[in-house]
Amino acid sequence: MFEGAKRRGQCCWYCWWLGLLFMPLVLADTLRLAIDETTTGFDQYVEYQPGEPLSGALVDFWRCVLEPEGKALDFSVQPVLRNRQALEQGLMDLHLSSLRSDMGEASGSRYTDAFLSANVALVSLASNAPLLREGVWQQQTLGVVLRANFEREIQQRGGQVSDRVKTMDQLFKLLIGGRVSLISMPLARSAEGVTRYLGVALAGRNLIASSVHGLVSRHRLAADPEFMSRINKRLPVCRPMLISIMQDTSE
Repeated sequence: MFEGAKRRGQCCWYCWWLGLLFMPLVLADTLRLAIDETTTGFDQYVEYQPGEPLSGALVDFWRCVLEPEGKALDFSVQPVLRNRQALEQGLMDLHLSSLRSDMGEASGSRYTDAFLSANVALVSLASNAPLLREGVWQQQTLGVVLRANFEREIQQRGGQVSDRVKTMDQLFKLLIGGRVSLISMPLARSAEGVTRYLGVALAGRNLIASSVHGLVSRHRLAADPEFMSRINKRLPVCRPMLISIMQDTSE
């Protein structure tokens, strides 16, 4: 009995070492792709239900870009800070939707070429539209999603963030509930197109012109120095599809 147990123990030990040996091969055949929880606030961009496959314009776009790589694609939705840490530690290969900032490349990660124009927008209740005026919005209470990388630019323009929440849904409810006068967020279209949420009339204005990039981890770049070049060549090939989906869903 003990001899059998010993053999089983040796077998388990052998299998464990085999697992370690082949794990890098498994990971090498998979691209680990990060999406922030806050990005899922707009269904046409990323549709996400826990336990269900991801879908939406952004997902379809990156499938198009990465398909020639011949690797499995592992999409992961996590909080902003966890994604940043995973990218820095090499646990994620590519962040799929980032507004460019100095913060990203400080960790050794590198931005892809831009694939989408964006605006950092200010949004108010329609009845409070005058609060969006220059020189007026800076005096209002303002809500953003946690760790928004455009906060510094808001401050440079004279604004001050008073409230931070975890999701886009919470952000809109913050405004509708009257806890803040304005909210700010990145949009892949003009802020003037934000007219209604849950039946409540809204008004918006563009504040900061920006662009959307992928952010590739330094670990992926070290393992595959040509990865960035291949990705950048594919971005313009797949971009018309992304623009078409975004236009169809915003009409």
